[in-house]
Amino acid sequence: MEDSAPYYCDTVCAGDACPGEDVHRLKCGGSRASVHIVALGTRMLIVLEGEPTVDTVVDCLQTGLKAGWLHLSMKTLVDLTKFVGVIDWKSLKRMSELADWASIAPEKSAVAYVVRDNAFGAIIKVISALFGRTRHRAFSGRPEAIAWLAG
Repeated sequence: MEDSAPYYCDTVCAGDACPGEDVHRLKCGGSRASVHIVALGTRMLIVLEGEPTVDTVVDCLQTGLKAGWLHLSMKTLVDLTKFVGVIDWKSLKRMSELADWASIAPEKSAVAYVVRDNAFGAIIKVISALFGRTRHRAFSGRPEAIAWLAG
């Protein structure tokens, strides 16, 4: 569990944190459109449910940045399996500008996306172009995504 924490904290841990772990949690949005962020050290899980806007994601990330528990070069798993919204490219550009703080990181960030189907593959390629200092890859399940992030 240690290497995969916090990547399963949304499904296996009750309460505010995984047992014995210093996990930070944040939920933004409402019941129909939410962003859940769980972070531990250099690892982060982002789960999008329903139709959250990119602005909601950005606001949520900014909250974590201001609180001091989001860091440079985080290994991030983004679970899009419950996302049913549309991509707002203008807001996504705003998100890439927020992520520009990672340009001073000593190494590239890595983001693994867990997706429902191959349609997200093309979207991930476009996202990769917007976030040049970050490695991106799509997966069909969390175990493969976690293994890639650990590698």
